[in-house]
Amino acid sequence: MEGPRPPRPEELDSLLELLCEVWGYFPETYSWEHLRRVIRQPLYRRDARVMVDGGRVVSNIQMYYHDLSLYGCRVKVASIGCVCTQAEYRRRGLAGAVLGRCLEDMTAAGAQLLLVSGDRSLYRRHHCVPAGEFRWSEVDLTSLGGAPSGLRVEQVGVEAWPTLAPLYDAESLRFVRPLEFLSRSCFWWDCNQPMLWRVAVGDRTLGYVNIAQGVPETGARRSPWVYEYAGSRAALVEALGEIGERAGIERLRFAFPAADRELGYLLERAGVTLRPGRLPDHTVRVLDVPGLMRDLRPYVRARLPRAEARRLSFGQVGEVCVIERGAERVELSLSEAAALMLGGDSRPELPAGLAQVAEALFPVPLPMIGLDYI
Repeated sequence: MEGPRPPRPEELDSLLELLCEVWGYFPETYSWEHLRRVIRQPLYRRDARVMVDGGRVVSNIQMYYHDLSLYGCRVKVASIGCVCTQAEYRRRGLAGAVLGRCLEDMTAAGAQLLLVSGDRSLYRRHHCVPAGEFRWSEVDLTSLGGAPSGLRVEQVGVEAWPTLAPLYDAESLRFVRPLEFLSRSCFWWDCNQPMLWRVAVGDRTLGYVNIAQGVPETGARRSPWVYEYAGSRAALVEALGEIGERAGIERLRFAFPAADRELGYLLERAGVTLRPGRLPDHTVRVLDVPGLMRDLRPYVRARLPRAEARRLSFGQVGEVCVIERGAERVELSLSEAAALMLGGDSRPELPAGLAQVAEALFPVPLPMIGLDYI
């Protein structure tokens, strides 16, 4: 058995066979030629980690890197996809070994956070926890009515992104994107059958919403989710009913950051009942606690007096986070640190002074899943 390591060129067909066997819908969604073209890209090969037995790829994890803009602070994050192991090789610790190597490589690459589109024991054992303060609802679109006169709703494709990008770029919680990112996005994003809807008045774009219909399951689709939105919240809420009618969707699942108080207010005023919660089936891990807080210095300075900020320090030794404030000191596991800093369940108890500081700083808001997410 070899690995974890990047796949070699001669192993890519074996890797593709693994992906198609475990994720059985790939052959139905894409041609073999398209998938081969994607995994032969140098960037894909560089950021994949595999276990190989006798020339056969038997376990795989793919890494991707992004930047987040959190109130103007730029934070490098990683995400993972295509986490899979051949059936006869499971329960041997291969996926754990590959993920452990990925965590080392992501940290070495300067990533501060890991965003995972999954929640299972493999991730929990590696300190990935449900986190982020969101509000959500399953919206009955039929009760919202049509868009008011003058508001135009249309479904658009990738070619419309240049008109939508400035709206997303103005968001306070967002991924940092090059303009052409949609043309080279992860191939499995299309598995979610995304729909982009633009809302405009005349030729002026006011906002957009992206709806992911989900992977077909036993002949039926999952209930669609809003994966991303940007622009005028008022225009989007007014347009949701018409979007649902045109898309043939009666109910829409919608989770958004609790920090977006304007959207919450507008949805509640439209009669939508909102509940607090986390993003379902998603987890987050802090990879580099001191690095994250270093990148968030402007965020900290906007929330703490300078003298108080100087008393505060964050350290990390292996999988233990150390937070100090003067004589106060706590040691937390990375799971506890993520719950504290990003808004997870079971937040740890802190000494009085540190608790007061944490109240002012945390949780750091997280953005929507977004078009970048895998």
